[in-house]
Amino acid sequence: MNAQGQATSSNFGFLAKRYPQLERIGALSERYFSDDPIVPLITIRQFGELLAQLVAARSGLFTIGSAIAGIERIASRNNVRNDMTRRALRAPEVLATALART
Repeated sequence: MNAQGQATSSNFGFLAKRYPQLERIGALSERYFSDDPIVPLITIRQFGELLAQLVAARSGLFTIGSAIAGIERIASRNNVRNDMTRRALRAPEVLATALART
């Protein structure tokens, strides 16, 4: 734990400078490995999903337009409620903002 009460990791520490979210998720997984084996499974999945999003965004495979089009396709197929669709449509903008900061 650091001064702010966040988990830190010697194994994932190298990610802290450019990808603090990945470092935080990895450190949490490491922290709860022996205490609660379910938590690391969840956090490693989150780590993998975030890593895949970062790689796709950096390689140009993930764009806000493609994400919105995919969400709209799913929404039209499943009759997703309007408020859930609106929130999901904002998610790519949030990710793009986070990526712009790194």
